Amino acid sequence: MNYTPTFQRLSLLGLFFSIFLFVFPAQTHANTGDIIIIENDISENILQNDAQGNTKLYFGEDLAHFIEWNADSDAFIFSDNIDFGGNEIINFRMENLASPPLCDAENSGRMYHNTSDTYSYICDDSVWKILDNDEDSAQPMLPYLYNVYPNFLPYNTTADIRITGTGLNSLTTFALSNGVTLNSFEILNNEEAILNVTSGNSDAISTITGVNDGETWQGNSLSLQVASSLSLSDILNNFTLNASELTDWIPDLYPLTLDYGATATFIFDGGDNIYDQGNYIGTDTKNPIAYTDSQIITDETAFGTNGKYFTFLQNNIFILSATVGDGFKNFFISGNLGADGNGVVDELVIEYSGYTAYVKRVYGAGSVPSLNHIFILDSNAITADTSHIISTNTNSDYQELTNIETLATLENNNFYYLAFALNNGKYMSNDDIRGVIEFFIDKMLSNIS
Repeated sequence: MNYTPTFQRLSLLGLFFSIFLFVFPAQTHANTGDIIIIENDISENILQNDAQGNTKLYFGEDLAHFIEWNADSDAFIFSDNIDFGGNEIINFRMENLASPPLCDAENSGRMYHNTSDTYSYICDDSVWKILDNDEDSAQPMLPYLYNVYPNFLPYNTTADIRITGTGLNSLTTFALSNGVTLNSFEILNNEEAILNVTSGNSDAISTITGVNDGETWQGNSLSLQVASSLSLSDILNNFTLNASELTDWIPDLYPLTLDYGATATFIFDGGDNIYDQGNYIGTDTKNPIAYTDSQIITDETAFGTNGKYFTFLQNNIFILSATVGDGFKNFFISGNLGADGNGVVDELVIEYSGYTAYVKRVYGAGSVPSLNHIFILDSNAITADTSHIISTNTNSDYQELTNIETLATLENNNFYYLAFALNNGKYMSNDDIRGVIEFFIDKMLSNIS
């Protein structure tokens, strides 16, 4: 070979030669012109130049390991991994490319800096994921949504719904389909957001998708159901699944019993003299109405055209849920109580999330358990003629809601009644009553379990 090294190449060769003389001080070497061979009794090390200006430094007895200066790529190439022994890489720059290289299993863990979008990435076997952690670089990250609550809306309803998930940030927006309009939203933190939405006027299942700066997560969405109202079977299922959690809102809940049976028309005693034959259920067209032991019964005489209802005692809470039609006007509870004139009666009206709740409390009669009634219905059914009437005598179970025939004309034409007792005549505070009502509306009436 007729090779005349340049000053630069001579300097490079001199550098490597000096290094290896230092590493292997007991070596002999020979200069054959084109190839310098450095030898010792353990291994061979060959420094070779080729005509293209590429240079390889070989290691090992079989010369299978090398460091190469590649003039074509203007870079050093290592044939094996490099172990820095815990030392720092100083003044290091990541590979700069204008577009991403191949990302596959073979390149897993490879990193590069994109000079076009100015973000840095790492390969995870198939996808380049962003490394930068500042807020402005968040758009390649995609939110994952866990839950929407509530997941049911009646027709033409504007309400707040809560989204939980991960990867939410200031760049996150949301997309809803099928006739549900997103009015506004607020990102509370990286795991929660509140969406204000308005439902349409027909049955639909809307999908909710998380979006970060134009990038849509395709593998995950939530469903929001729109219908005229929840069916009685949905409400029964919700109550069955959530009644135990509802009791967390009721301090000192008494174990109420249906001592004349789950299909009777009244409660004889209920335990510790709560009743003296009370909890008769009636309307202006039928009295009394029989309990159903969780069976959904059609009764147009009691609840109007296509009217149906169920009653159920679970976790010591008595519930009636009815769908009403034309002919329904008044609803009441009657009978006698065991307080027998002792203690106190009061009432309370609470509005929440489009519903109105009418409460009657009988309490403070010594060891006799206190009794709490709650009527709940769509607030749009309340008119100037509507009246809430209670007896102030603690011996009477009477509570009535009159002139609510508008309820039959609404899409959400359901009526609800809850009854439960507290130990030793205890008073249930306004806050505790509100907690029960809000939980019942949120979990039983606005959610599909």
